[in-house]
Amino acid sequence: MPLPKPSILARTAIPALHVPVAPPATASDYRKPAQMLENLAHMAKKIKHRRIDLDLRQTELADKMGISCKTMNNIERGVYWPSVPALILCARALQIPLDELVNSGVEAQFA
Repeated sequence: MPLPKPSILARTAIPALHVPVAPPATASDYRKPAQMLENLAHMAKKIKHRRIDLDLRQTELADKMGISCKTMNNIERGVYWPSVPALILCARALQIPLDELVNSGVEAQFA
């Protein structure tokens, strides 16, 4: 069976989903992405320092977490936010409670 003409494909393509983005309701809403990045950076530093304290290489920690070395590198640099299962495995491998790993300075923001 021959492929349909491109014009037919263009008419039958699924339109892109347009989700309107509301402007921030308050001035504090503008800071939320910055706070998230701060938390990510703090968590990344905590992972790196704890890994070094335990004398683990990135490859060893990545193997314990079941992720690639590149992903581990991105997590430690604060480029990539790990999934919840990866965070659980990371906390176990680093021998620290999960809440200590993810609550990087959150209490100070709400104090």
